[in-house]
Amino acid sequence: SIGTKPTFDGRERVIEVHILDRQWDLYDNQLTVFFHRFVRPQRRFGSEAELFAQVHRDIAEARIFFATPSKVECTGE
Repeated sequence: SIGTKPTFDGRERVIEVHILDRQWDLYDNQLTVFFHRFVRPQRRFGSEAELFAQVHRDIAEARIFFATPSKVECTGE
C-alpha cells in the first residue's frame, strides 16, 4: 500500500508491504519492492474491521495472481 492511511486520518504518505508466508523482522532494514499490478485505489473505511476485511481480500487476490507463474516476472536477485 502506498498512501496516507485515510481510515486513521493519516496525513503522511507511507508504504506498507505485506510479505506473505514469512515471519521476518524487517523493521529498520532497506528493501527493494517490485510492483506487479495495481489492486485497488486508496479509500477511507468506516472501521478498522472493514479495513482489515478488505486487506484480507486484497491478500487473497495477490495469492491468486502470484499462483499463476506466467503472470509473474521477476528480475534481480
